[in-house]
Amino acid sequence: MNKLTLKDIFFGQTDAKNEFSNNSPAEKEAFIQSFLVPDNISLESIRSGKTFFITGLKGTGKTALMRYISLVLEKFEGYHSHFFLFKDEIGEDEKADFNKGSEWIRIEYGNPDDQGKDYETVWEWFILRKIVEVCEKKDIKLFKKDENWERFVTCVKKVSLDDKANNTLFPKLDSNNIVNKGAFPESINVNLKDSDIKENNDIIRMRFVDYIKHILSYYSELTPDEEKLYFFIDEVELSYGKRTQYLRDIFMIRDLIITIDRINRITREKNYGLYIITGIRSEVLNSTQSAGKEINKPIEDFGVNLMWEQSGKLSDHPLIKIIHKRLIAAEKSLDEKDRNNESEIWEKYFPKKIKDKPAQNYILYQTWFRPRDIVRLLNIAKRQDPHAEYFTTGIFGRIRKEYSTRSWNEHAEELKTTYTTDEIEGIKRILTGISCPFTYDEILEKAEAAKKNYSPVRKLLSGYNLSDVLIHLYNIGIIGNTGDAVRYAFRGDPDLLLEEKMKIHDALWSYLTISAKGFSYHKNKA
Repeated sequence: MNKLTLKDIFFGQTDAKNEFSNNSPAEKEAFIQSFLVPDNISLESIRSGKTFFITGLKGTGKTALMRYISLVLEKFEGYHSHFFLFKDEIGEDEKADFNKGSEWIRIEYGNPDDQGKDYETVWEWFILRKIVEVCEKKDIKLFKKDENWERFVTCVKKVSLDDKANNTLFPKLDSNNIVNKGAFPESINVNLKDSDIKENNDIIRMRFVDYIKHILSYYSELTPDEEKLYFFIDEVELSYGKRTQYLRDIFMIRDLIITIDRINRITREKNYGLYIITGIRSEVLNSTQSAGKEINKPIEDFGVNLMWEQSGKLSDHPLIKIIHKRLIAAEKSLDEKDRNNESEIWEKYFPKKIKDKPAQNYILYQTWFRPRDIVRLLNIAKRQDPHAEYFTTGIFGRIRKEYSTRSWNEHAEELKTTYTTDEIEGIKRILTGISCPFTYDEILEKAEAAKKNYSPVRKLLSGYNLSDVLIHLYNIGIIGNTGDAVRYAFRGDPDLLLEEKMKIHDALWSYLTISAKGFSYHKNKA
């Protein structure tokens, strides 16, 4: 009987976009065949434009889901798709341009919000210009190429981009005006004042806000054509450096959400074939919701929260089914028949038990019920013994430290949305070496003791109440409640019970040197 070795099995990449490193048809087909759609996701709702905000904790698979939708729509429907990566394509220089445009808006409207920043108009300009660029580059028949289209495109493209940098995103701005050589469309020209036109009509000046109003007006008068474009905005993340950058990004993302809702509303009303879809991490969304303006309603009405938790046997859990599908896809290379029985293929590559637990249960308890954790765990495990033909209890024991360390680093990234580097170090100092389970009084006593020895703990507790820190740690899965039943936020239990016993997530025990009460950590170390 032919058998694969562990190195031959592809479980995926921790970042889904890296699964298409060669962008080959074979990679795309393998991804489609091995992908599992979560039970709470309606592909039809996303395809039809009824859902266009995909939210979820880091690592739950938002990027993978959007990539899957893109591939399926292209392959089976013949539709077009395009990905815009917020983190990669909008750097600090571009954000400075956003800020400049926002400042002119603030001057015009007299400080429209309490922070003096308003990026909606800037986002309208930016997104609609990107749509024109994509349609022209890929020759997409999204709108009829009639007079309305020509007027819209002329208005969008006629403004010269600032030539101070080759890749700048925005037009030349002087005070609150656009400066442009050559004429705008006639309908704009007739609204220009004499003071806006220099000698010989060589240079035209126009208020930025008026310019965008014209663009939106022209956009709403377009005639839909036969093709469709799904425009995905991914990697919408906050800057974790300076506080000013962090706050700026919050307002930018807040107004991006509002702008996507506005443009998609025009799409629905006019029956256009344009659908703007974005994935937003829960912790980013939570930060944005406290920044003023009403974004809860569009997220609630047009969003879906990507979750993998479900009731029933863990052996039937969808994350376990993902492993099955990856194993089946790998075995196709053997050209053997009758390899689709899930229990048989599982027993071929996994032991029945790991540390006295059914293997499926052990694997899931080492995760936060996210695909990324499964991928990380199994990739580390197969690298431990790449030429083995199956996973063993020993392999999982030997990788505990590495997996635990990487898992902590992942959660530290989430903590950066709220805490400084020193404060995160303070959190780690409080948690390290604690015995589980623990009560609130016990961790408070440990925090007070650590405060005497470690300055990061002093900085943390000078700015935050310990109870608020614990609630945050619960919300991102670092701690849970324990007792008659284990409770975690990622399993659908909404609130930390401070009056009940708490514990650190199992996967972090090795990194934080956690021990069970009454037992030495080293005695129980696998």
